[in-house]
Amino acid sequence: ELTIGEKLKVRPGIRASYNSVFSTLPMPSINFKFSFSESTHLRAGYGRGFRAPSVRELYHEFIDTNHNIIGNPDLQPERSHNFNADLSHTFAKEKLRLNLSGFYNYIDKRITLFFVETNQTTTYTNLLQYKTTGGQLTANYEYKNLQLAGGINYTGRYQALNENFDVPQFLFSPEFNANISYAVPTVDMRLNLFYKYTGRLERYALQTDTNSGEQSPFLTEVEAFQLMDITVNKKIGETISAAVGVRNALDVTTINSTSTGSAHGGGPQAPVAYGRSYFLQMN
Repeated sequence: ELTIGEKLKVRPGIRASYNSVFSTLPMPSINFKFSFSESTHLRAGYGRGFRAPSVRELYHEFIDTNHNIIGNPDLQPERSHNFNADLSHTFAKEKLRLNLSGFYNYIDKRITLFFVETNQTTTYTNLLQYKTTGGQLTANYEYKNLQLAGGINYTGRYQALNENFDVPQFLFSPEFNANISYAVPTVDMRLNLFYKYTGRLERYALQTDTNSGEQSPFLTEVEAFQLMDITVNKKIGETISAAVGVRNALDVTTINSTSTGSAHGGGPQAPVAYGRSYFLQMN
């Protein structure tokens, strides 16, 4: 780590790995931190990435009534460029911290599941390229016995069909999460609530005209959904702590999906989580 002046720090690095099957290259990275003041900081970084296919992606076979997934021994490693930056500020008197960040990732030969429609088999394949970009705003706040944390992010995912068809290069989807915690000191108890909203996820796929045989893009989507957990923690004496709560309080199990080419069987319903459940834990 290099310190330049009183405000700038630079941290260069390099990582090397060995793989007995795939050739690797040294992967450099560099990170910067600039301090405008003790409470305001700007960070930026770049990293080169490498990931060899896993044994599962190369050779694994998973075949039952709902799955028909086979490995692909011809897979190539992923290589990537990753950029990120964030600006943070802390309001000491208000006990408030804000963070604004952004990122851009470029992945060459990304490994993903591929649906072979002719025989209902799913396998792994290398995409020519894949990109993601987006931003996030998070906040943390404390007031007496109350603690609040939350964030909203907006992520764009690359649509490879834009190379041959008139579709957007990126499709964006939102996500929001919040944690609320309230302490009751008089009875040694803390109430906690976790909430997450996942916005509608869209992507373009190809469809074939049965008469002409021509292919054209169409928009698929997975609808938005919400998850919520509620927990109450209580101390009992000096040695015992207990927790009681409900997971998936909104009882979300499946959501509507118009995506096709899934590795699982079934119709337009996509599984999300188990139903509502309750728990009691003692330590």
